[in-house]
Amino acid sequence: MKNFIELFRLIRILSTGDAYSGKQLEEYLEISLSVLNQHIQTLRHWGLEIKFQTIKGYYLLSPIELLDEKKILRDLPEGRIKVLALVDSTNQYLLDNIETLRSGDACVAEHQTAGRGRRGREWVSPFGQNLYLSMFWRLERGTASAVGLSLVIGILITEVLHNLGGLDIRVKWPNDLYYRDKKLAGVLVELLGKKFKPAQVIIGMGLNINNTLSNKGIEQNWSHLKEAGITIDRNKLTVLLLLKLRSQLIVFEKTGLSTFISKWNELDNYLNRPVKLILGNQQIQGISRGIDQYGGLLLETKGGIKTYQIGDISLRGR
Repeated sequence: MKNFIELFRLIRILSTGDAYSGKQLEEYLEISLSVLNQHIQTLRHWGLEIKFQTIKGYYLLSPIELLDEKKILRDLPEGRIKVLALVDSTNQYLLDNIETLRSGDACVAEHQTAGRGRRGREWVSPFGQNLYLSMFWRLERGTASAVGLSLVIGILITEVLHNLGGLDIRVKWPNDLYYRDKKLAGVLVELLGKKFKPAQVIIGMGLNINNTLSNKGIEQNWSHLKEAGITIDRNKLTVLLLLKLRSQLIVFEKTGLSTFISKWNELDNYLNRPVKLILGNQQIQGISRGIDQYGGLLLETKGGIKTYQIGDISLRGR
């Protein structure tokens, strides 16, 4: 616990982007040079780009504005959010506490040590660079009423970002946001429950804000909000996203996917464009024609239009 307190104090000191000598940091934290070096290496492993110059000392390549629970709660009616510095995964945190949650309860984290995306893939989660947010929702009509939910979440996030000026941000079936054909965000919906009983849903998202790391470990080209022309405090963005989700999921529960299909078609990154579906070792090429009433992808090939449901499938442009 002591090491973590020291680590977070070090992050707070460096977060402004100002430079500090090793001697200054040793005195501020009351630690030895060897311990300071260990802490610097840990923070670099977490994804913080800490540089060192003999004259300047240690500094962050880009300043970061840390998540602040007080700031978020000030603008979020009803509150009900937990701000975490370090967590294995925000989705897992809610799953571990699911028995105590109400619809709309959420958590957000600076860094995930085991962030995950769809199909069990790792979600790279550098400290303080992006937004890792999860929210709980209870669907009273059971798992069957969750059809198309990941698509709707993508639409809602995109609408928030459009209002902030990111007009070229699009949705990509079944759970991503794209900016100019590069991945900007991903959605992971985890559903618990039986068909005819109330279902518990964990809605997770990872949104690239200012990701300066290389593409190492990431299978797709990625983008971030600054590249899309959006500069916003992560605390404010957290509030805007939760307000949107909490209000519109009430609509989704009443009407299902049908209310949102036309909006999906307006935002679909690959609508009427050549694409390929990857199903294991098999690839199917065709033209994307949007989605059906159940959220399945409509793919036109020489044999006509066929629907593909969300599952172990990846969609790519070609």
